[in-house]
Amino acid sequence: MISDYYGSPPPDLSGFARTADPSFTGQARVPAGTAGAPALAINGDPDTGLFAPGADTLALSTGGAERARVDAAGNLVVGGLSSIQPGTAPTYRAGAFQVRSTGAGMNVERYTSAGSSPPALYLAKSNNVTPGWHGAVSDGTITGEIQFHGSDGAKFLATAAIRSAVDGASGTDDMPGRLLLLTTMDGGTMPTERMRISANGTVTMGAAPGGESLRVTPVAAAVNTLEATGAVSGAAPTLSVQGANADIDLKLSPKGAGHVRFGQYTAAGGLAVTGYVEIKDASGVVRRLAIVN
Repeated sequence: MISDYYGSPPPDLSGFARTADPSFTGQARVPAGTAGAPALAINGDPDTGLFAPGADTLALSTGGAERARVDAAGNLVVGGLSSIQPGTAPTYRAGAFQVRSTGAGMNVERYTSAGSSPPALYLAKSNNVTPGWHGAVSDGTITGEIQFHGSDGAKFLATAAIRSAVDGASGTDDMPGRLLLLTTMDGGTMPTERMRISANGTVTMGAAPGGESLRVTPVAAAVNTLEATGAVSGAAPTLSVQGANADIDLKLSPKGAGHVRFGQYTAAGGLAVTGYVEIKDASGVVRRLAIVN
């Protein structure tokens, strides 16, 4: 005997792994394990490591609790939940990367020299079904969207969204785009467009173009602008002209045979005056335009 455990000659241990730096020519199989006792644990920390909570699923635990999971579909779920719990499509879809936490959110930080690019989040769309390959997008294609959701007690529903889409014909080194802001009305379940910034800089508000309440159209090389200014209590808000020129008129332009109206308009006479629009003439005398109802 050469020890208390085996005799002479020594057994052949060539098919077994060494205790330090082992190498394998085939699979190394371990039990599935649990979150509290992972199959592959850290030496001296037996409740931290990797385990398999189900078929084709791999999970990570720390301190005996599940923290992240890659499921059979390849989705990565961070937050310790044992399953993906989407809301109801199309208002909420389960993403390939999900973060669930009782914390405030997710940070993206960058530390580098002054003048370098900031931390960024890139959303990109290709019209090719093969990941990693390009397919040209067409006019109207949604290239990215950020949605905001709230729970109704049973599922998540969208409250608002920020969306970007192609705004015109695209081509090589040419990608016109528009940006939209959407909100969900009371009693609704899907966000509706409320504001749009088009590729040419035109801003529409209230609804999609054609039903909007306000349109702001840019002018190339404009040097004079219109400014709306609020006011404190007791003071009047101001609509004024700003710009490079010293003397510029403020123009109100009706369409076609339309008129500039103040208050409700009627062709009937003898109506009660409900207010005035005050205008100072060249001598400083206040003149009044009557408002009738």
